Amino acid sequence: MNMLQMKQRIEDISIELNGLKAKAEAGTAVDDDLARAKELMAEREKVKAQLATVEALTAQDDGVEAVDMRVQGPAAEQEPYRLGSYLVDLVKHKRGNPQARVVNYQKKVYREFEIQAAVSGASEAVPADGGFLVGTDMSGAIAERAYNNNVLAPRADNYNITTGANSIRILANDETSRVAGSRHGGVRHYWTAEGGTITGSKPTWREANLKLNKGGVLFYATDELLADAPLLQRKVEEYVADEIAFAVQDGMVNGDGAGKPLGILNGACLVSVAKETGQLADTIVYENTVKMFARFWGSDANAIWIANRDIYPQLAVMNLAVGTGGAPVWIPANGAAGAPMSTLHGYPLIYIEQCPTLGDVGDLVLCDFSQYYLAGKGGVQAAMSIHVEFIDDETVFRWIHRIDGQPAWSSALTPYKGSATRSPFVALAARA
Repeated sequence: MNMLQMKQRIEDISIELNGLKAKAEAGTAVDDDLARAKELMAEREKVKAQLATVEALTAQDDGVEAVDMRVQGPAAEQEPYRLGSYLVDLVKHKRGNPQARVVNYQKKVYREFEIQAAVSGASEAVPADGGFLVGTDMSGAIAERAYNNNVLAPRADNYNITTGANSIRILANDETSRVAGSRHGGVRHYWTAEGGTITGSKPTWREANLKLNKGGVLFYATDELLADAPLLQRKVEEYVADEIAFAVQDGMVNGDGAGKPLGILNGACLVSVAKETGQLADTIVYENTVKMFARFWGSDANAIWIANRDIYPQLAVMNLAVGTGGAPVWIPANGAAGAPMSTLHGYPLIYIEQCPTLGDVGDLVLCDFSQYYLAGKGGVQAAMSIHVEFIDDETVFRWIHRIDGQPAWSSALTPYKGSATRSPFVALAARA
């Protein structure tokens, strides 16, 4: 084994020993576990001794000071001097080969020469990658955009999947109609005279299955950058958290259910309100919002509108036709001098960038996310390793999360009176 393999083996042994230690502390270790622990401890000491010998040997001055990164002769026009070429030439030099390109060695020169080709992530050399964060006498504050990516998940019906499982089955009432005999899937009330017979009834149920989907973010950074930019790790963690929140919210709105949550715009229970006769493309009129409100079935306490901010100019000029004229319906108390309205028909209006743009289905949605199942396990798991890009002196950070979601309703609901179906998720149809 070379030095890197020795170090990796020592770490692997330590990890396995920690697992055996946990079993011993819990009182679940068997004789085979104890024998394995003894074997591993002996191997670790042996590998440590070998590593110490190799390190001591390589630290000796063997008279070779050289490795000049400059390539002599025609080879100077060739590709950058790679690590593999350096190692081969170093061996040739030690064996006295006069054709070797190795003439003078300085570690700093080699590192600086190689960094641009070797770095696969952020480095100090590229300001946009993080070099701007290297400490100077300037303020540590970093200008950041304000995103609204954590609006929907806290409003959902959240479940935590426990250890030993990767899915959850939720027993849900299978109600698709409020017509007599269909409420709650079949429960029915009867009026009867004294001594009369009441016909039996019962609810029906269905299973909603949520199976965890995996997502994550990977980030590389040189050890120099981590050491010289103390803000970097904290800021990257903030940005990763925002990106994961963005992806989850996007899944809750637009997800197709294939390896990600099923979004409300693709759910079977979505009600889509048609545009008005003669309505122009890429517009929203007052009648649209009135009809959406009429098709909504949900809790007043949980109801919200979500929208792409592209629709704001349409909302600001909505009016109610009165004869040949009209009257504005959505202006603040002080007109243009007042803050823009933040409610529509009494429900909060929240702009999120995951909603489609003006004119597409979902640019404006009335919804109750308490009727959306969201299941996760253990939150976001963070890990780091120096081994993935060990030879390039880079650290890799990884964040993993597992989640799934879907609307709680299997279909829109037929009301007791009337034929227009209702739902906790009502969108405006496309206006092309």
